[in-house]
Order: sequence, then C-alpha cells, then structure tokens
Amino acid sequence: MPHMKKALLVVLLAAACSDSSSLSIKDFPNALLKAECKNAVACQLAPDEATCEASVQANNTFLQTKAAAVTSKQVKYDSGLGQKCVDEIANQGCAFTGFGLSKPVDPCQAMFAGQVATNGACFASAECASSGMCVQTSPTCDPSMTCCPGTCQVAPAKVAIGQNCTSTSSCVAGAYCAQTTGQCTAVAAVSGNTCDGIDGCADPMVCNFDFTMNKFTTCYTPAARLATCNTNNFFPCADERDYCDTTTTKCTQNVSVGQMCQGSNGAQCLGYDECLTGSCAARPGAGKTCTVDMFGFSDCLGSLACTNGTCTLPAAMTCM
Repeated sequence: MPHMKKALLVVLLAAACSDSSSLSIKDFPNALLKAECKNAVACQLAPDEATCEASVQANNTFLQTKAAAVTSKQVKYDSGLGQKCVDEIANQGCAFTGFGLSKPVDPCQAMFAGQVATNGACFASAECASSGMCVQTSPTCDPSMTCCPGTCQVAPAKVAIGQNCTSTSSCVAGAYCAQTTGQCTAVAAVSGNTCDGIDGCADPMVCNFDFTMNKFTTCYTPAARLATCNTNNFFPCADERDYCDTTTTKCTQNVSVGQMCQGSNGAQCLGYDECLTGSCAARPGAGKTCTVDMFGFSDCLGSLACTNGTCTLPAAMTCM
C-alpha cells in the first residue's frame, strides 16, 4: 500500500485543532492509516477498515524519522499539504491513471522541505535542503534492517531530452529514460505509438512488453471494467479489482473466498485473498498463522510479516 512522511511544528497546533484544511504532524500518522485503509477497502485490498488498520504499518521508519527530523528542525512540514496528501490517498480510486510524469506537485512529496545543507549528516533525502539527496556512507547498509547514515549531496540535474540518462539521474518532465538508447526521450502521446520503457507513454497509457520478443513495444490504455481486454498486455485491465477473462476477453471483477480461481477463464481473487489449489482463500490477518513461500514472500495481509509462523507488523525505527 503506497507510504508517507511528517513531523511536529508547535506553531501549527492551535490551527490544526480547528482548521480542517491542515493536519498537524502529531495527527498525521493516524490520519494516513485511516486514509490508506479507506482506499484499500474500496479497492478490495482489505475486507474492512478495522482489519486493514491492524494490518498496515503507516507509521513506518520513514515517517517516524521525518517526524523526529521536524522536531529537531532538520525538516519543515507543511500542515496544509499534509492534509491534501491524506485526502488524495483516501480518494485516489482503484484505476491505473498513468505514471504521473507530467503530474503537478505531489503534496505527499512536497509536504517536507529538508533543511540540512550539502555535506551535512542525514538518514533520508527528505532531510536535505534544495531537493538534495542523502548518499549512504556505506553502500552495503540495508535501510530496511537498520539506520543507514549518510551525507547530503546536490542531486543530479534533470536530464534533457536527447541526453544520456542513468539510474542515478532522472529526465525532465514529460520524458523517460529509454531502455535501448539510454537517452531521455519524450513520452509517446498516442495509443499505438512505439515506446521503449514501461513509463514511456503519456497518462493514462502504459508501454506494453512483449515477453516473446523480450522488449517493449507500443503504448496502450488498460481496459475499463467490462471492456474488451488483451491477456497478452503487460496488465490488461485498468481497475485493480478486475482480471481479464480469457473466455469472454472482458475485464471482469475478481472473485471472492470459496470461488474458483486461475481456471480456464483466468479468474483472480480479491486483493485480500489468495488462490490456493484452485479456490480463493482469505489471507491471514494480525496474529494468525502464516507461511512463507520459496521466494521469501509471506501470505499475510497488508504490511504484516510472517514472524515465527505468526502474522505481525514489523517494528519501525527512528533514525536520527
């Protein structure tokens, strides 16, 4: 489930109590959790909001670290953008709308403003001033397991169309880094245009990938519910609650617990279920028994991890 960030400014407390257009950093984690779960239930990724709230780690290491950084004045937090962020998450819908390469300012990104100067100590890029980036001191440090210290560095400039791009730099708005040329290329604007990267098409399109030829091909718009779909497309249906029925070639709503799945019509289970021996079964929630597959993925719901055979929320750290 998408993820957020915040921290506390005393000057905002009085306004936060009476102004619904702003959200204090103190109240942000709980508001974020409720927003994520509202959307998760609407998109059939969780059975109900109470179950979701017990299964999602909204107040994660990133958010806890940002909150502490706001307290220490290493980060400024905009309470108005914090409220807009939560509102967007709660009401973002369930359909794919594109990769947002031309999207205006994202409040969930813009609500933090780093205050740490270049060469200053940091744990996350959100702490760095002027949109800088936090470069880890040790490249082998795993931030998912421990706090990884670094220093703020000037972020690479956006790369112009026609110029070389790398994994450490990004292209200017409306462009993407093409796979075969390694150059920033304008996103394709029309369905059927050629493209060379999954994000190589204007919203709400996606660049298709041909697994037989092992390459990206042309732009297409994922199909709406009950519209004709192509099972060979990278993802055929726009709505994450749907699958492409191989019999009817229509985007069809996912099936629920006890119904047949992955049969001749390719039926998929609801997001909070899993397909076991041809039938949908509920994923275990908090405190329930769980298993881990050969790839290391657990069958637990939401953010829950399978720890010693039980679904539990992983512990979050505050890195300062």
